[in-house]
Amino acid sequence: MNINTFLNKVKKAIDEGNFEILERKENMVTKRKYGFTTLEQEEMVKQLEPKDLIRGPVLDEFIPSEDVWIFKKKYNGIKVMFYIKLEIIKNAYVCLFMKIKNKGDDYYEKRE
Repeated sequence: MNINTFLNKVKKAIDEGNFEILERKENMVTKRKYGFTTLEQEEMVKQLEPKDLIRGPVLDEFIPSEDVWIFKKKYNGIKVMFYIKLEIIKNAYVCLFMKIKNKGDDYYEKRE
């Protein structure tokens, strides 16, 4: 699947309520720090564009049969970069994490 198709499917899944943001530590820290609601986090994902992709699709390290897509995006004037990792699990779209870029996060940087 190409990036445009993937993003269109993610946006459609959000609109249809077939999207979940996992309640992982990284997601909760980001949500609390910036006061994001779930709707704002979904809006951030809906604003992703192909140019925001930094890796993917790549095999998920925990579920090797699934692909993950990793994006890097600024949001609404917030002067930090967020990493957003998306995956399709059993035909549902899932945000595995949404975290602030920290020093040492080179794993998520675009690779040539």
